[in-house]
Amino acid sequence: MRSFFSFVVFPVLLSSVGEFILKHAVNKMDVALTPASVLMMAGSPSIWAGSACIVVSGLLWVIAMSRYQLSFIYPFFSLNFIVIMLGSHFLLREEINLVRYLAVVLIIIGLIFISRSKFSDAKVG
Repeated sequence: MRSFFSFVVFPVLLSSVGEFILKHAVNKMDVALTPASVLMMAGSPSIWAGSACIVVSGLLWVIAMSRYQLSFIYPFFSLNFIVIMLGSHFLLREEINLVRYLAVVLIIIGLIFISRSKFSDAKVG
């Protein structure tokens, strides 16, 4: 269970944190596809921090793929949708409508079914 949290759940959360750091950074910038804008983003510690979170998350996810069946772990990546939606509502003050909340409920139900599947701990070579 510790390995599952470390290599499946934690990377998803870390990726979400990275996305919020990036969003916070770009909200303060005039972002465009120009050399000046690219240099501004490249010089931003927040852009680097958010990107680092996403890269570390990706590396941990690669380890997860080596330990679990992809068909088992990949649906857990949908936790990103839940974390991002809730964080967007509470941290960014974005309005979330009922349809989005219902979609999250369906994601959670799906994850419950997948987490109880008989091959959840099997490693496939």
